[in-house]
Amino acid sequence: MATYSHSRLKTFSQCPRKFLWQYVWKVRPEVEGVEAFVGKRVHETLEELYRGICRGDPAPDLREVVTDFDERWQSQWSEKVRIVRDEGADHYRNMGAECLERYYARHYPFDAGTTLSVEQAFHMPVEPGSRHHLRGFIDRVDLAADGTLEVHDYKTGRPQSARSLESDQQLGFYEAAARFLYREYRRVRMVWHFLRSGVEHRLPQRPPGAISALRRRAHAQIERIEAVVQEYLRSLSTPTARVFVRSSRQEQTYVPPEAMAPSTLFPARVGPLCRWCSLVDWCEEGAAHAGIPFRPPAQPAFTPAPLPPPTAQGQAGEQWDLF
Repeated sequence: MATYSHSRLKTFSQCPRKFLWQYVWKVRPEVEGVEAFVGKRVHETLEELYRGICRGDPAPDLREVVTDFDERWQSQWSEKVRIVRDEGADHYRNMGAECLERYYARHYPFDAGTTLSVEQAFHMPVEPGSRHHLRGFIDRVDLAADGTLEVHDYKTGRPQSARSLESDQQLGFYEAAARFLYREYRRVRMVWHFLRSGVEHRLPQRPPGAISALRRRAHAQIERIEAVVQEYLRSLSTPTARVFVRSSRQEQTYVPPEAMAPSTLFPARVGPLCRWCSLVDWCEEGAAHAGIPFRPPAQPAFTPAPLPPPTAQGQAGEQWDLF
């Protein structure tokens, strides 16, 4: 059984090598692109705003919202945030603040619907009877005045057309999750907020057959990926397999040399996104495509994960060995 998210499936489609390092070897580098950093801080600010609305708090004024964003930005900014374009940090901070100001002006006092949940987690079978599961988080779920369940998602990137969203996989997963979690509501509407431009798309629910077909395709995609992963693991030499088992016990901030060995099962797929990839420092092909010197960071000394605390107590005077 495997559990996948939209981003996990998308990563495999975009670059199998990144999938290998991020989801098989469990590499989580400390570097983060500034665009992702902006998106997280904006999402956190809107999450806090709507949590207050859910509690019955009065709608905050704009100054409070922007101050909350600024404090989050300052407390979490570090030298590990990578800026690719020729813009300074202030440019991106201002961009995030403008996203919030534009959203605030359009939706204040935030009473167009009743907010049912914020950052709604879901975990469900990919399709009925499937041994694989889908998981993710929905930014916000509202009940509109007309009784329609609304699934809201915030985007800080470039806007997409309504037509492209009609077949978007993430949107389809969210609609399926909303139907799975809120079965008492028959009508579902998807609302996509592109915060930088102020563009918003309200999309009606898909026919049941379209959602079922989407889930069948996702199941088949996961089956194919899992087969590739198992073939890769079987191909590892004994020394590499030992390193893999050791490193997979805890997330790594670097790509082990053993994982950098070329693999026809997980090739690098170079493209415009290489410049923004958090793993490009370890990828020779990606670095060459992005025009970045290939200098993999030094591997830190291995630190074993701490042993878990004891889960049982012996009788007085006894020695217990826990394995």
